[in-house]
Amino acid sequence: MGRWFTTASIGFLVQGMFRLYCHFLLPMVSPVGDAVPPPLPGTTEFHPPAFLKVAEEHFPKHEWTKTAAVKWQRGEQMFLFAESADPEGTGDGNTVRLEPLALLWKDPRNPDAAPYRLVAQKGRVQFENSFFQEAFDLSGADPGRIVWGSLEGTVEIYGPDGLQVQGRDFVFSEESLELYSYYPVQFAYGPSAAEEMTVAGTAAQLNLRFIKADDAVLGRDLPRVGGLESLNLRQNVKLQFHYLQDGLPVDAEVSSQGPFEFEFQKRTATFEEDVRIRQVRHLADGRTIQDRLVSQWLGIAFEELPDDKAASQTVSSTEPKFIAPALDRLKWRRVRAVGRQSRGNLPDVKVIVESEEHNLLANLHDLTYDAVDQVALLSDPKHVVVQRGQTRF
Repeated sequence: MGRWFTTASIGFLVQGMFRLYCHFLLPMVSPVGDAVPPPLPGTTEFHPPAFLKVAEEHFPKHEWTKTAAVKWQRGEQMFLFAESADPEGTGDGNTVRLEPLALLWKDPRNPDAAPYRLVAQKGRVQFENSFFQEAFDLSGADPGRIVWGSLEGTVEIYGPDGLQVQGRDFVFSEESLELYSYYPVQFAYGPSAAEEMTVAGTAAQLNLRFIKADDAVLGRDLPRVGGLESLNLRQNVKLQFHYLQDGLPVDAEVSSQGPFEFEFQKRTATFEEDVRIRQVRHLADGRTIQDRLVSQWLGIAFEELPDDKAASQTVSSTEPKFIAPALDRLKWRRVRAVGRQSRGNLPDVKVIVESEEHNLLANLHDLTYDAVDQVALLSDPKHVVVQRGQTRF
């Protein structure tokens, strides 16, 4: 099984979920230009042409956006629509409820790309300071930074390069340093101009943990987080990839009944419980070649390649920056697949490695492969079984 396979699988999964953060949380709260306070519901029947154009072009399935009572624009990049904007009934004067919610964000760094579109049944945003008593009004107020936010009910996100995310009830908390959902999430990405690969996946429950920041790394109005600590898809993880290798199509699947976790600082990824990797290569003559790996636990360690371009540039600013994972520079270093020894009523579960190309089938308990030293270690409390063709070892 090619080394690229596991690397690509983990890399694209983590990259896709990192995009979920960057292009779902940040566009919702990032200030771009001067904020225009939204009118209170029912105070105006005027619908500016810019909002009507955005509603017709980007939210055709959501007719309510054309006549939304609340419209909010930040610069030329962000447009927000809601039927109502009301203070949350907590009495603290710092939480706003938007219902329903539609948001469009154009990345100023990539103006030719498709914009990001977000639709939710309800959105709530909690600010640092109390800034209203009864009605929601930002005029002359100092709400401070955003410290908590949620997208409730059904949530749909669309973006450039085929980005799609569907789920429900996403919650971000600066205090707990988490972005999470306890509900199933579906996501897809690709192809892009730089990469022909497409990826689609599902998982039950999502959790992103962040690194605490004492400074305004993301901006004065944004939460105090300084980078990503870990990504966790809690159970029933299923991923599907399609890409080209040497000009020929390849389909790949990765799944686990248990959690997938990627730790950004340690650069390690793990899958747990009934882990299955399968790839099918489609040959020019119409034949297909299949490889597969089955284990109870799978761990992958990466190392980061040096960024020659970044090293050659002079850093012109000493301002703190959000620590984004350099996933495109991760190199697969070591992989370990482990089975399960029998205990109680649970039977033995072996690691299975099968390659049709090499006519190879192996059954064992523990497999470790070091990509740098090119050394594989196969072990089993009883015996390792390797069969190649008619020969059995």
